[in-house]
Amino acid sequence: MSQQATPAGGDNPKEPFEPVQASDPSNTGVAMAPGAPARIRVPTSGSLRKVIDAVLKGDADLDAFCHDHHADVYRRFSDGMERGRKITLLLQHAPRAAVLASLCEAHGAAMKQHEHLLTWSPATIAPLSSVQTRPRRLAAGLLGLVAIALAAWRLSADPDARSTIARRGVLEAWREWAATHRAIEPFAPQECGIVLGGPWMATPAGDALCRELRKLPDACAVRCVAPPPDVTTAKAAPLDRAARSAGALLMAEIDEKGVAKVTPLGRLAKEPLLGRRIELDIAAEADRKRAGIVMSALAHLAAPRGDLVASNIACPVDPAAPLDRIALLALLAVPSCESAQIRSLDLRCASGTTVSDEDCALARYIDAELHLADTRRARSILAELRDQGAARFRTVAKLLLAHLDCKEHAFHEAATALRELAEGADACVLAHVSEAAACVASSAGPGKVDPEIARLEALPIDPKSECPARMRARALARRGYWREQGKRWSDALADYEKAWHLFQDPLYGLNLAAMWLQNGQPQEAAKVLSEVDCDAGGPRSCEATVALLRWITAGDALERASAKDALLRLHEQRGANAAVLGASTDALLRALACPGPPSADCLYDVLTRSSARNALLKAFDAAERARLLPR
Repeated sequence: MSQQATPAGGDNPKEPFEPVQASDPSNTGVAMAPGAPARIRVPTSGSLRKVIDAVLKGDADLDAFCHDHHADVYRRFSDGMERGRKITLLLQHAPRAAVLASLCEAHGAAMKQHEHLLTWSPATIAPLSSVQTRPRRLAAGLLGLVAIALAAWRLSADPDARSTIARRGVLEAWREWAATHRAIEPFAPQECGIVLGGPWMATPAGDALCRELRKLPDACAVRCVAPPPDVTTAKAAPLDRAARSAGALLMAEIDEKGVAKVTPLGRLAKEPLLGRRIELDIAAEADRKRAGIVMSALAHLAAPRGDLVASNIACPVDPAAPLDRIALLALLAVPSCESAQIRSLDLRCASGTTVSDEDCALARYIDAELHLADTRRARSILAELRDQGAARFRTVAKLLLAHLDCKEHAFHEAATALRELAEGADACVLAHVSEAAACVASSAGPGKVDPEIARLEALPIDPKSECPARMRARALARRGYWREQGKRWSDALADYEKAWHLFQDPLYGLNLAAMWLQNGQPQEAAKVLSEVDCDAGGPRSCEATVALLRWITAGDALERASAKDALLRLHEQRGANAAVLGASTDALLRALACPGPPSADCLYDVLTRSSARNALLKAFDAAERARLLPR
């Protein structure tokens, strides 16, 4: 297209953001002839290409921009495609006015520096009806351009207004309009989406946070929204409203000082402990990177399947450093932080603080969860949180205390607490109540269960899928455990199966496989075992338990020999003084491995204690002779 000067009227193509003159219809940004469709000006392809190269300096920046703002174009990219070809595809398949609007919205500061590169192409003034509009975002952008041009045209008769428009320029007017009519491109269904906004996002640190979040393993889709520097917070539309409309699962609004107000928007919003706004100071680079991991983990918790794999992201907690709020949240939300190493962390409150302080309460709650086996210690902490803790900790403290009461056979106290918790509770709290009620129902014994507790225990866990998938899976698996303890095999199987379907935690798979065996279906057990990935955060004995269950389910001698070899290798790797399965007792697994009369050669018992290789071989021989195989 020609880039020569346009017809008379003073519109210089080298000064594209000067106000249009209504006195000459050929020079207006919007033609409003009777009966004609509204028309908009677009930049030339060559000048827009120069701006893209200047603003999106790296290939990763170009990919991220297209992914977030022009997904239909991004899907046309392929591995190894040259940058120039990508830009050509963008200009071919996205309206240039829409690309310009996206650049102004996503990179306002950089656009202001390079706006002199743009030139208009009068011959390509296109009717709005011919532009392939994108839902919400593009429509809002085009309406904004129309509104700005109309305002300029109507005010051109007023010299003072003309002076103001000329001084500010159409780009600044567009930026203010975009900030007060904020729209965010919707996330795809089932997509893990994060929206970051606020003044801090217009800084290099904000750009860095966007890039870091996009580069994380199992990365969520990220939309970064920086308000124009000349638009006040009072004029800007609420970010949370736009984020909710876009289907985001997590939003963070970050102020000029780098304080992020992180708000769960998806299913996590109803989670008792993490479902409220959290403030994080991320001004320092190290804090920004740790917070990015935490925000990604929180968004994954709210995602439909909550499938962040433990081994994919390292736990961002330094045991030698003080435990600030970011580290404490990581202990709760990041799967790789759920390890034995964190048990040695110092989880006391900072000097001068009490559990009414959020950070202090968070540290104490984690301490109690880690040391539930130390009943006296855990009960003391939880009672303090229940009575004096910050609001978000009181409900979860009551739930854990009800569990402790059940384990100590204080069934009346547990039942009383659960009935109180159930009154007016939402789906997420009821899921935890049902799980704890199963403990009471299974431990108290037949005929000794309060009818209301029996009703709560039988409730469907979150039937409308209102709560995070991972939380729902955990509640199902724990309820399945208590039903297993009460020898309610079919109910336990149903819970384990639902938990495994929601979230493939290796522990859930091991429990489900054992339950299939108990119900006489080794083929189903073998199918589950083939899908268990012990590298995805399973218990320490995961590989050994898988091998033992494979040995029990084996349908032929070759399969049994393979499982036996796996157990022997693990025994050799761990040394003569280490138990292959660990010291914990699993009554169901023992019964499956050793269904006959008690024997010193029981394979399960040999695997759970320090044993010599010869003892292990002897146990295998005894099992083979007794033909302890599934029928």
